[in-house]
Amino acid sequence: MSDYCRGCRFHPQEATGENACPVTTLYWDFLDRHASRFRDNRPMVFQIKHLEKKQDELPEIRRRAARLKERLP
Repeated sequence: MSDYCRGCRFHPQEATGENACPVTTLYWDFLDRHASRFRDNRPMVFQIKHLEKKQDELPEIRRRAARLKERLP
């Protein structure tokens, strides 16, 4: 989509772990919290299915997102 993240130490494809991109973590946290609103939205079906595959990762995504949100102004 773009090369905006080129050179960044974070990996945009990772939502958890030491190198996880904060934006990716916050995205999956947002989608998890609002999944019921998006479930019937046809353009979001693929993302919701992908979210369902992340069930093992979700507790860590939620913890990491909460820590990130504490730092926001």
